[in-house]
Amino acid sequence: MDESRQQFEAWFNSGHGELPYSDKGKEDLKTLLFQSWQASRESLINGLEPVGYITSSGFDNIKEYGYTHLNEERSEKINIPLYKLD
Repeated sequence: MDESRQQFEAWFNSGHGELPYSDKGKEDLKTLLFQSWQASRESLINGLEPVGYITSSGFDNIKEYGYTHLNEERSEKINIPLYKLD
């Protein structure tokens, strides 16, 4: 189960109590809601513009030093986008 599905399952199972559906109906509802969940998250991500790009070694710098150099332009080696999430 991927992280998005785990987050959805936690949300779905918290505070909804008993749903007045059969087991099959509950699974169908859960599937439909998860598809909506995925679509809403994808639309948020697809609408974001990167604030910059880093190289794969940038991750090592973040782990070791807590920061890395951020490039405004994308290139062949500098191609990992970073996004600002509020």
